[in-house]
Amino acid sequence: MEVTTYSGGTGTSVGSTALTSNGEMAMDFTSFGGVNYMATLDANSSIVRVYNVNNPLAPSLMSALTATSGTLASNGNATGSIKFGKDNGDGTIDLYAMSSNHGIQAFLFTIPEPGSLALLGLGALPLAGLLRRRRK
Repeated sequence: MEVTTYSGGTGTSVGSTALTSNGEMAMDFTSFGGVNYMATLDANSSIVRVYNVNNPLAPSLMSALTATSGTLASNGNATGSIKFGKDNGDGTIDLYAMSSNHGIQAFLFTIPEPGSLALLGLGALPLAGLLRRRRK
């Protein structure tokens, strides 16, 4: 991931950092509950990853999850999209991912409690459940 600042039409690189996988191709950003989040979609595995990007040069992986199963069809064009949806007003936000040949996934992202964010940074809290599949 490349971090760039802009002045008019001129961009200046601030730095870059690697994400979890080279297959992460689609991304979306939101500021929710005072924290900046970035969600990505992996073209190879359809894994949805959510990062805390309050420090863009050191993104912190918060959750990785997929609603797919079995052997996935090829997504050789690495096409798809991911989008944060509406704020549900209860500490959750919808998250949708579409990967060509893999289908559409819908999740309910739950904001960690403010005290939990510090623990997440230290890796002392299990990350499962921060992102969960929405069932209808």
